[in-house]
Amino acid sequence: MNFNKHSKQRQELLEWFQKEAKPLSQAYEGAIELIQDRDRSGRVNFIAHAVRDICNRLVFVLDPQSEPQRVDYDGEMDRIEKLWPPSIQNDLKTSVDPIQTISIPVDIAKQMNALIGNHRRRRQTPSNSERLLKFLMRNEPTQAHVNQRIIKDFEGVQDWFMARAHFPSKEVPQTGESELQMQFNKFEGILHSFVGSFFTVIEILDEILKEDRCDQLKKDKATVFL
Repeated sequence: MNFNKHSKQRQELLEWFQKEAKPLSQAYEGAIELIQDRDRSGRVNFIAHAVRDICNRLVFVLDPQSEPQRVDYDGEMDRIEKLWPPSIQNDLKTSVDPIQTISIPVDIAKQMNALIGNHRRRRQTPSNSERLLKFLMRNEPTQAHVNQRIIKDFEGVQDWFMARAHFPSKEVPQTGESELQMQFNKFEGILHSFVGSFFTVIEILDEILKEDRCDQLKKDKATVFL
């Protein structure tokens, strides 16, 4: 892809994907090509699918140590199913007392206990948004409010594209071109805040701080009138 024909921000993102997130680079480059090709059928869904994949994997590229523990439910249940005694099924059919106990072999109990333990640990792990906030706070610990705003905006953009990532079973929802372009530009701006020199030059920070100043001015004026 010819980087020179894109904006400085997009060029930096393209370079970052090539160097730091090669498995996701094709998704991003494909989304850029589709965002510019307005005649391509199904482009909204394909763009949304690419953005969704990038959003889901971004934190693990930024912080590889945060890769979550996966639980192989199918594999674990297959192993338990092979050892599951048929007699237990008969006991369950004839049992009517809800507090009655049924014995199971120790090796099955151990596997079930391990599966439940893995499930609990997976549930206790931070969400992707929490991991991304932690990443931002580690890099800019004095910008807590701005970091939280970035994550909130990131979640909003992610939800917008997630809702359009698959072809619906019935009528395809209409998405205006201006809305698509706005959401994709917002996605790129927030993405750049994670991988670029956001806290010194990126315009999103200025916009966030400008909004905060306007809100504060409104509050000050209201206080004066009171």
